[in-house]
Formats: sequence, structure tokens, C-alpha cells
Amino acid sequence: NGPHADFELTEKSFFVVDYDGNGDFKYKINDNKITIFYPDSEQTGLIKKAKHDSLVIYWKSGAYKTYLRWKE
Repeated sequence: NGPHADFELTEKSFFVVDYDGNGDFKYKINDNKITIFYPDSEQTGLIKKAKHDSLVIYWKSGAYKTYLRWKE
């Protein structure tokens, strides 16, 4: 809901803008499932939409999030 983008997805990392500290995390995508590797845990989700500048993930926790692409 902020006036900025939420994420950047590159070949090497998933960058979370609002994470405390280093927001670059390794990840893997298999079909439409994504796993983010945090320093002390993993989070798995189902990619429901990846189009243009948005990414919608339904996380295993039951929550879902719409992310907006970080534009340079």
C-alpha cells in the first residue's frame, strides 16, 4: 500500500523492499510454485498471476499478496 514497489525478481534473488535488513533472498520456481529462502526459514507459495508489473502469490500460510515490480 506504500508509494513504492514491493519487489524485484532477478535471476539471482527475490528482493523484498520492506524487509528489515538485507532484502535479497534466494528463491526457486517450479511450475507455478515459488519458495523463498529466508535466513531462518522458507516460505512457499502458489503464483496465481505474473503479468506485466504485478505478481500475485497465494502463500502456504493462507495469506495472499499482490506485489508491484520495482522499476529503476
